Amino acid sequence: MRKSIESGTGYSVFQRGFSLMELLVVMTIMGTLLALGAVSYFAAIAGMAQRSAVDHFMSTLTVARQRACMDSTRVGVVWFNESVDGSATNVVPTYVVCKAIGRVSEVNGNHIYDEFTALNEMYGLANSSDERIDMNKLKGLRIFNMTQGSMSLVIPRAVEKQITLPSPYSKLKGNSNQLPDFKFYGFRQHSRSRTWSWQAGDIYGVASAEPRTLPKGIVFSSLTDGQETTQVTDNNCIWFYPDGSVAGRTIRLRDTKQKKSCSFTVNNDGSITPAGRVSWN
Repeated sequence: MRKSIESGTGYSVFQRGFSLMELLVVMTIMGTLLALGAVSYFAAIAGMAQRSAVDHFMSTLTVARQRACMDSTRVGVVWFNESVDGSATNVVPTYVVCKAIGRVSEVNGNHIYDEFTALNEMYGLANSSDERIDMNKLKGLRIFNMTQGSMSLVIPRAVEKQITLPSPYSKLKGNSNQLPDFKFYGFRQHSRSRTWSWQAGDIYGVASAEPRTLPKGIVFSSLTDGQETTQVTDNNCIWFYPDGSVAGRTIRLRDTKQKKSCSFTVNNDGSITPAGRVSWN
């Protein structure tokens, strides 16, 4: 569009402008480009979250295997979708490295005891002053059953058990001589613990690092029914032995927003397949 304007010199000057239709066309094109750019941006962000979830979890598995070999002990990785409000949909996908610290010697109701581990030195001893408060109001300590593949919540104080052993020479001496009192320590079940299935001989451990979470929108998916899990079971934990071996299994992640999933396998020798980038579909 041109408009003729008479200048002061007597010459005609033409000014060029845009019509309303031209402006609308340009704005439509700009809006389309912005929309395509936004879609590409959010797709790139989703892809980065997916890659980050897999890479971080795989690196945690690798670190756990290395620690098992270096410390000559059983080290595990436990993963679970922890429910925020009790539902199976509003969950925080969490994983943690745990290290074996002992073996259960005795199970007595809601108590477990270990005759050989100084739990009182690790967690302090429940004493008479603790009786004035409700111990169940304390934040529970997660302990992992590394034999059965489960998780329990205990009160974060060691409890003491004391027994008196008869002297093997008491009968020969004809008196009731006894050996010094024998003390050992254990844990008491927390009132908020959802599982409590312990047996004598079970190896137990605690988290050796701060729990980590997956990016928002990505959860651990069960290989059996595809539902979120809010508790640890044998299907969502893996234990590395001091020689680096492991009972291999397949692990699956699911992106709830993109409706995609991926899986990778930890082999019996500790290697991970596929070794490169995991594909989401």
